[in-house]
Amino acid sequence: MSLFKTFQLLAYEVPTGAYDGTNVLSAWDAGPRPVFPGGMVRTPDPRHPGAANPAELADAHSRLDRFASVVERAYVDGGGAKRWGIKGILKIFTAPEFYFRPALPAQSYAYSEPQAQVIMSELERMFRHQVFADWVFVCGTVVHFKQLSTGPVYFNTAVVVFGGPEGRTFRLEKQDASGIDGVPTALTPGQHRAMKPRINGYGDRRNHIIEAHGMELGLEICLEHHGTYQVLRKVIQDRSKFEPGKPPGVPLHILTAGGMPSNNDSIGALTNGYLLRVDGVAGPPSSLLKVIRWRSGQVGGATPSTEGATAETQAVQPGQGLSIAIAPGLHVPAPPVKTAADPLPAQPWGVSVPVQQINVYPTRDIVSGQN
Repeated sequence: MSLFKTFQLLAYEVPTGAYDGTNVLSAWDAGPRPVFPGGMVRTPDPRHPGAANPAELADAHSRLDRFASVVERAYVDGGGAKRWGIKGILKIFTAPEFYFRPALPAQSYAYSEPQAQVIMSELERMFRHQVFADWVFVCGTVVHFKQLSTGPVYFNTAVVVFGGPEGRTFRLEKQDASGIDGVPTALTPGQHRAMKPRINGYGDRRNHIIEAHGMELGLEICLEHHGTYQVLRKVIQDRSKFEPGKPPGVPLHILTAGGMPSNNDSIGALTNGYLLRVDGVAGPPSSLLKVIRWRSGQVGGATPSTEGATAETQAVQPGQGLSIAIAPGLHVPAPPVKTAADPLPAQPWGVSVPVQQINVYPTRDIVSGQN
């Protein structure tokens, strides 16, 4: 039985990609390192003994300190214990894909493996204060590469942290890269000769369903939600065969994205469940969709585990006009000015996140694990 009856989406609306009408830029300079004074969030320290690239370390410092500062300000400016201390509400703080990605073109804008592991460890450590015991942090993704004997492999790892003193961390690897991800698509886990059988097997794909707080959360990274892939839906369908008796869907389906609109054919949430989407490239920057019903053809009574079924959804608007402004000093910088060497057309980079903020959606009931 779930420890929580209700949930609330805190969408961190921030640009992690830019678009010129033809091309997508998914990494640029992190900007100056903000001063993080500490507080409820622990001060991050991304240093590691094997750091060989000062620019990489400086980038990690900036992004971790900014993330820590934004969460701290969201807690304090959003009302502190008076608002966030209400029991029984699961707060889901979600950032978009590519949030942790360095401006290091020589390695396809990816952190080295040692630096990435430290970033992910610091994210696990930062939210151990008791006030975050009922928070889930979907920290976007960390883009990194690992050098193997056969050459580099590029990873795009979603980091999910359950806060509080006894918090846990889950990591999910994106199976395949899209054409806008900025890495060699053939050198990603889902295409790598040695890794492909494992990451495409049911055991690894099952990691898209996270069990915590007595409930299940579904998680996808951008392209995985596309109608061609439908990764979470297929995991749920396979689970009905490999793990009979498990629920035919999840109460909450989380999508951290960089250019992926919601797709009703790909949703894995049960009837009266929700899709929570936060996107740093494609507008709108966030959305919360409630599944009204599942249909297979003209017949109702279907579930996410029903092949070919489609969800009917209804958008939930952010509640009571509550948005938490992000101070300019904590803004992700604007993308760089294009030069003559950049791809045509010579149109300035544009972002689909007009205001950097935490968009707080209204509290909603969590459906039980059965449809």
